[in-house]
Parts: sequence; structure tokens; C-alpha cells
Amino acid sequence: MSLVHFRSMLICCIICTAGGQNKITDQKQAQAALDEYNRKAEDIRYTATEAVWTFNTNMTDHNQRLMIRLLSNFDRKAAQNMFRFDTTKMSESIKREIRIIMNIDTAAQTDQTKLKRLSELKEEIDAIYAKAKVCISASECLSLAPGK
Repeated sequence: MSLVHFRSMLICCIICTAGGQNKITDQKQAQAALDEYNRKAEDIRYTATEAVWTFNTNMTDHNQRLMIRLLSNFDRKAAQNMFRFDTTKMSESIKREIRIIMNIDTAAQTDQTKLKRLSELKEEIDAIYAKAKVCISASECLSLAPGK
């Protein structure tokens, strides 16, 4: 399934779910969605690791925003995709996987105002940690971030 097809399917499912349509109860469709998530997650996690490395070696506000948004956008879209399934009659394994995806990081937050504030706070905390120093003595301070 291509990325364009997956996104189109995701948008259609979100619209259908928002419109009061019944949730999908077919376990095979749920498993297919989980398989697609796992394939995409591998790529996005690799890219995210590169973004984290870029930020850790060049701590700019721009690199920090890229790093955080990369994962939160993917997680939010994946969670929205999983909300279309009714897992009550599915296997425990599928229920567990879908529940985990729906609750990853900021993906569980559906209120856009709260989501924006949560993302801002996360960025602030990461920036504080990245720039913080611990002083061992009056003349020697060490960065909390490795290699700085």
C-alpha cells in the first residue's frame, strides 16, 4: 500500500468515524492496519533517530522543533487511524497493540488547544534539559546533554 493510498484511507476513515458511522470490527482489517503501522513506524523511527542526533549535535530551536514534531505528527495520525476500530471482539494481542498506539505520547490528546500546549511544554522541557549544566565546583560545570 502506498503512502498516498494509506493517507487517503486514513482521511476517509476519520471522516466516516466522525460522521457517526459504525466502527470496524473485522480483525483482519485491524491486523492489516497494524502491519502497515509497523512498516511505517520503522521508517519514521529511523528518521526520528537522525533528527535526535542532529539536535544533540546542533542544539538549535529549529532542530528541536523538527525532532519533536516528526514523532508527534506520526503518532497522532496513527492513533486517529486506530480509533476507527472496535476491538471488543478481537484477540487480546490486537486489542493491546491498538490500545498502545492510541495512547502513544501526545497521540491520545484529541483537544487541539491542549495538544498545542502539551507540545510547547515538551519543547521547553527538552530545551531546558539540553542547555542545563550541573556545577561540580565553582569552576567546573558539566552539561546534562551527553557530549556537550
